[in-house]
This record gives sequence, C-alpha cells and structure tokens, in this order.
Amino acid sequence: MNRLLLPTDFSDISKNALRYSQLFAQTTAADITVMHACESRLNRFWLPRKKHDALYQQLEDFIRDKDGAIPENVHIMIRRGKLKEVISGACMAGQFRYVVIGKKHAYSTFPKISGTKTSQLFASSHCPVLVVPAGVGFNGINNILVIGGQYRKMDPSVQENILSLSLRFGANLHYLNFTKEPLAWEFNQEILNKQNFLVQKSIPEDIAAEGILDYVQDNDIDLLIMMRNRHKTFETLFSYGFEQQCLSKIDIPLLVFHNNFLQMRLEKEKNKMVGEAVAI
Repeated sequence: MNRLLLPTDFSDISKNALRYSQLFAQTTAADITVMHACESRLNRFWLPRKKHDALYQQLEDFIRDKDGAIPENVHIMIRRGKLKEVISGACMAGQFRYVVIGKKHAYSTFPKISGTKTSQLFASSHCPVLVVPAGVGFNGINNILVIGGQYRKMDPSVQENILSLSLRFGANLHYLNFTKEPLAWEFNQEILNKQNFLVQKSIPEDIAAEGILDYVQDNDIDLLIMMRNRHKTFETLFSYGFEQQCLSKIDIPLLVFHNNFLQMRLEKEKNKMVGEAVAI
C-alpha cells in the first residue's frame, strides 16, 4: 500500500513531478510506479508487441536518474484504456497510497475544470491526489497547511493520513478554518510530537483568499491539504491571486482528498464489520 502512482505523458512537467516524488518517497519509505495509459481506440483491447516494447523503453528512459541508472524503488506500468479508469481500478484494488500528477500551476486545478481530464481524475481516484506544480523542487516538508478544517472534527481516516505525513516529515500541522463571524479570530497551538506543533486558526470567511495567501507566506508552508468538496474556496483564492499577481510566488504542492476516498474507507469498514458478525 505504501506506493505512489505517477501517471506520465513524458512531459517536462511530469518529469519534475517524478523528481519531487522520488525525494518525497525517500522520507515516507515508499515505492513509485510510473504508469502510462494507452487511451486510443485501437489500443483499448489490444496493444501490439512492438508498440509495447517501444513504450517500455520510453518509460525506462523517462525514469533514469542523472547518471543513467534506474532507481530501485521506481517501477514501470503500461495499461490499456482511459487514464481515469486505469487509476480508479488501481486505487480500488488498494495498490497505492497517493496518486501524483504534475500541473503547470497547482491552483489551476480548480477553476472551471468541469469535464477536463484533471477533474475526471479527481472524481475517479479513490486515493488522495498530490499535485506538483511545474518547476517546484522538493526541499523537505516542515509546515503543512490543512484548508477549511478543524482537527478535532475531521474524518478519522483523513486525519490519520495527515498525521502520518506530519510525523514522517517532522512537520508542523496548521489547520485554517473559516467562520461566518466577521470579527471571529481564533488561535490555538499544541505540541504535536516533541519538537513540532499543531496549530488551529480561524479567520473570517469574507477574507478567506487573502487570509490563505498571507498565512502561506508568513508560515513558510510547504504543502497544502484540502478536501475536494472545498474547491470553491480555491476558486476564490485563484481569482484573487491572479488579480494580485501573487500566485506564482506561493505555488506549492497540493494534496487533495476526494469524497471517493472517504466513501471507500466507509465501505471497507462496513464490510469488515459484516465479516466479523458472520464469523461470530
């Protein structure tokens, strides 16, 4: 289960996502599977051996490090079919912990994406999706910001995942919650694990975009986490950041939990309970 799935189109953006994933995987002791999906109608049911071998060679060249070697923890996967279907099947089978994709800008994942490949990928993925912006390198994760959440009220399966990341990287956890009270500013800080902290802060909803941007810059945030059903917050953030021309300065990796992740965990728990009841 401790594996990352990286779909690739062999672009420079995808290559940068691979480099980021390799350093991310070192800290989390994870393997990486680099996957290419053949989506054409001709290849949906049958992939000629010659084309398969050519793709395999292209994938091997893609994953080689600067010395020309293939890293031991990086593997290759070639699948027929549509990308969203392949990813959905792999996540449903419980093979991967995260799906990693490269994007020109992390925030451009959210505005007006209905019907795009990225939105379909989020909708079909039952694993959290890590979006790596183009040109962003991995410099460790010291501060993680969870958008629109309260740590005492968050779903246990999501909270477990976030806490695991925090402990592995030794990172401070920041939870930024929005309230409709215009003058409500709350701040609470607790020791999380000896040297790192858990911070809960609430800010007025009407200044959410400005508040996020300021908080990211003031607290040296290295990773943003959000639930997919909170995408309106990021649409507002994108619009504001684009107008202020400041998004490029804080374009950092973004980890997204879709509702499918929660539903799959609930189904597993139900099946487990049914199994235990039958056994009794």
